[in-house]
This record gives sequence, C-alpha cells and structure tokens, in this order.
Amino acid sequence: MIKTASSTIDSPPGAYYQQLYRKHYQGAWVRAGACFFMWLVALLAYCVDVIGQPNFIGVSITDLCLITMNPPALWVLKRIRHPLYLSMISTAINLLEIVGYTAVIYFLGGIEASYLTTIYAVLIAYVGAIDNHRKTFLIAGACAVFYAAMVLLEGGGLIPWFRINPHYDLMWSQRLAILFTVISLQMLLAVIA
Repeated sequence: MIKTASSTIDSPPGAYYQQLYRKHYQGAWVRAGACFFMWLVALLAYCVDVIGQPNFIGVSITDLCLITMNPPALWVLKRIRHPLYLSMISTAINLLEIVGYTAVIYFLGGIEASYLTTIYAVLIAYVGAIDNHRKTFLIAGACAVFYAAMVLLEGGGLIPWFRINPHYDLMWSQRLAILFTVISLQMLLAVIA
C-alpha cells in the first residue's frame, strides 16, 4: 500500500509507478503535439505577415524548449520512486509548462493575445482530470501569477512589448479588468475541474 498526498493506492508499488509514468508519458506527447501545433499556426501567421520575425522567433524558441524538456523529465520520472519527489517533479514540469505558455502569449502580443489564455484552461482541466484538487488550484494559481506578472511588467514598460498591432494600447483600468477576468475564469475552471 502506497500513501500519497491525495489518496491511498492498494496496488503493488510497481503498478502505481508504471501508471504514473504512463500519465506523464502521455502528457509529454500532448505537450509536444500542442507545441508543434502552436508553432505551425505561428509559422502560418508569419508567412501571411500577421506576426513579425521577432514574434515568430520567440514562439519558435519557446516551443522548442517546451518540447525538448520532455525527454529529460521522463528520464528523471522513470528513476524516482519516492512519492513526495514524484509529486515535486510533476509539479515542476507543470510550472515549466506554464512559464512556456506564458512566453508564447508574451511573444504573440502579451495582453493583446489574451485569447491565448485558453492554453492555461486546457492545462488546468488536464491536471484536474488526472491529479488531485489541490494541485489543480496550485496550477491555476501559478497561471494567474505568471500571467499577471507578464501583464504588469509589460504595461509598466519593464519588459519590451511584442505587439502584433502597433496601434493597440490600453489604459491601466482596461488592463486590470482583463487581468481580473482572466484570473477569475482560471479559478472558476479550477473549481469545476
């Protein structure tokens, strides 16, 4: 019997670890497929002159990082047998994923690309389906923190703005309204998930 933070599993230890590894293996393929799809869409947008070269290069590097993190992460997961360490590595993978998705949003216009926060929603729903409710709230909270940091740093001029539309500009009240709406929807999704 193995005790984890979320449940007690009445199966041989090997079966539990194999099942957990399969979930992460599947998650790695989903992540890689999503990144490849995002890159193809960015390539199409670049080819039809919707986004510029800096936007496309930023998305390409970010997607490449997200894809190449999978083999080392799976290698580490395959060798760890302690439930606490497995949980920590799993959470670290999700946090790196959130950083990567935030970078994609940033390179495609930042707050101008708020429609891309659906990437966060997919991750929150996926974690909600395969993990415990506490981790779902942790992931939703991390999405909110990284997105808020990007919006505030970009709006304050502390990081460059990779605009798609050069005339797109918002007042601080509008930025905060969008930020509040996005974070509220993420938390609502965490409750539902």
